[in-house]
Amino acid sequence: FRAVAAYEKTVHDHRTGRKCALCTGPLYDTIINFSEPLPAQPVHRAHHHAKKADLCLVLGSSLTVTPANEIPEIVGQARIGKLVICNLQNTPIDHLCDLRVHSKTDELMTRVMEKLNLPIPPFVLQRRLALKLESTGDERWRLTICGVDVDGTPVTFLKSVKLAYNRRPARSEPFVIDFRGNLDTGTAMKLELEFMGHYCEPSLGITYEYTGGKDAETLYLLEYNPYYGEWHTTEQRSVDNGEGIRDDMDKADDCIMLSSAPEGFPENVRRTRAANILPDMAL
Repeated sequence: FRAVAAYEKTVHDHRTGRKCALCTGPLYDTIINFSEPLPAQPVHRAHHHAKKADLCLVLGSSLTVTPANEIPEIVGQARIGKLVICNLQNTPIDHLCDLRVHSKTDELMTRVMEKLNLPIPPFVLQRRLALKLESTGDERWRLTICGVDVDGTPVTFLKSVKLAYNRRPARSEPFVIDFRGNLDTGTAMKLELEFMGHYCEPSLGITYEYTGGKDAETLYLLEYNPYYGEWHTTEQRSVDNGEGIRDDMDKADDCIMLSSAPEGFPENVRRTRAANILPDMAL
């Protein structure tokens, strides 16, 4: 997870400046900066497996940063397994590899998967959005919106949430919008979701329909296809059936794109056709 706030001291201060929406504790990024050590146990296990590996495939690495560059070097020196390096530039251990491929990683792996007759599933970004509407008094309402993981843990992927006809958007987690009004059953409330944009995803508009209950919880399953630049939403609503038991109802919605994908859309999420680019390779 990358920080979305400025570092408070140096790059080695891993506090993001944000708080957990669940426990209010400080959030830390998981970036390992230069001069910072890797976790000892994973490094030890990597060295152990490298000594017994049948194949080590290096994809898009200059192999100049320790200690990660030691792992394929172990395979190359042991001569027990095969070492394959795919990188556009030369690496310091090219002389140890059994096969050297000068190409982009995506192009190589597309060809490899074709030869293995294994389809590559398209990447689809999946997000889960929880929305809760509750009454706080006479014609007073509170709308709470937050990202959640599959186990209900809060997840940060939104910058702001704006309710139509409400002047100010909510910009801090959890996103809470208080408003007044007489809500009739069937009243539609339009929300504008602004995302962090790590996948160049555009803002999304969703419509929440009030069903008449005092407290209503809704889970939206959001899927974004970066190749086509499209959102697809599925609404899962928990409703009271009158006997104190909540039932789940699913409904697929048409999504509203509020902005197009930014210019400079990253090439690494575009579909490649390496079969027309690379010569046939015996792998």
